[in-house]
Amino acid sequence: VALLGDAAHAMAPSLGQGGNQAIEDGVVLAHHLAPGTPPGPGLAAYSADRLPRTSAVVARAAKAGALTTLRSPLAVRARDALVATASRLGPDLVLRSFAGITDWRPPQRAYAASARGVRPEGDRGRDAGSGT
Repeated sequence: VALLGDAAHAMAPSLGQGGNQAIEDGVVLAHHLAPGTPPGPGLAAYSADRLPRTSAVVARAAKAGALTTLRSPLAVRARDALVATASRLGPDLVLRSFAGITDWRPPQRAYAASARGVRPEGDRGRDAGSGT
């Protein structure tokens, strides 16, 4: 059984990453359960690949959520001043705060060389004219 998205790692909505994490989960699961891959090792590899990233995003979402639910007027003013200052200093500062979330890249399939060029592993039909 594979769990994806909120079923595997529910998170506060403060970063808007719940749906994105579910999509990433699906991509990584499909990668590890490629045709010809035994499901047991594929599921284990999926879990091993996703756990560090999803744990980090869940933790960051919880921290961001805590900032949005501050009750102390002094803490709210400090938070708002910090956000305003960061926004004035430039959008790059705000965007850099999302490093580690927005830089995810999907796993890549292994490729093999053939007479017809480089093709994904498992995509090794007969090469035209080569007899193989």
